Amino acid sequence: MDVIPFGAIAEGGSCEHGDSHWELRGLQESYDAAEAFTVGTSSVKIPPIQAMMGLKIIAWGERTFPTDCTDFYHLLVAACKIADEDGTLRESEMWDSYTIVELCEGNPQLIAAVIQSQRLRNIFEGEAADRCREILSDIDARENFIAMALREQRDETVIADGRKLCEAFITGLELVS
Repeated sequence: MDVIPFGAIAEGGSCEHGDSHWELRGLQESYDAAEAFTVGTSSVKIPPIQAMMGLKIIAWGERTFPTDCTDFYHLLVAACKIADEDGTLRESEMWDSYTIVELCEGNPQLIAAVIQSQRLRNIFEGEAADRCREILSDIDARENFIAMALREQRDETVIADGRKLCEAFITGLELVS
């Protein structure tokens, strides 16, 4: 569990304290989109999985920890699985877009990844969405991000499929809505 400072977003989207630097873009949007869940006698707000993915991208852009990429990948896989299981993948308007279907080679999992990036874009606005796109816009940075996201995988098929999944998400993030 991450414990993060929360309050008014600092000018410039970050906060400094001593040797610590916190990137704050995306936190307000994640908090605003969070749902309250009751655990025992306590209530906790949890942001949507897509917001967590966006926060992992922004965190990686600041500190390049491999775990942020790995966490992103696991969240992406889970979000795509949920979209398939709850029916939102089958009901998505993405199937009506020839461009997206062609881009994703008709692969439902890749379309699910595009759906997740579109959901993130609906949660994150302005600087937060711009920062996610900026971080992943550089080809070398993108390749590094994907390689780190898949670094624990050993099966070549899983790696190839995981790469396509990440690329579909990133492409979806870049699409003009």
